[in-house]
Amino acid sequence: MADQGSLNQLLQWSIENSEEARNDPNQQDRDPSRGINSKMIAELMGGPSDADLMREAMSAIVAPLSQVDLENKLIAWDNFEQLIEQLDNANNMEPMGLWQPLIQQ
Repeated sequence: MADQGSLNQLLQWSIENSEEARNDPNQQDRDPSRGINSKMIAELMGGPSDADLMREAMSAIVAPLSQVDLENKLIAWDNFEQLIEQLDNANNMEPMGLWQPLIQQ
């Protein structure tokens, strides 16, 4: 569950940086990049990124059968395939170093 305090901070930041607050002549100018941190963004966006999921899937794919059973390897292959169907994720395979382990499989 998300930390209630940081959710309240995120709500306060969004109110302070809303259109209505910006158009209020009594409000002082604020820099919208201040007051928000990476933890707030992570809570707002949810789970791991596609890049993280691709790395996890490849870890399961290349792991020996003593660590990951065949069923979970097949699931990892399926997940990896679905992730790289998106062109941006497929283009990220080279910078992430995922081509070499993929070719070795």
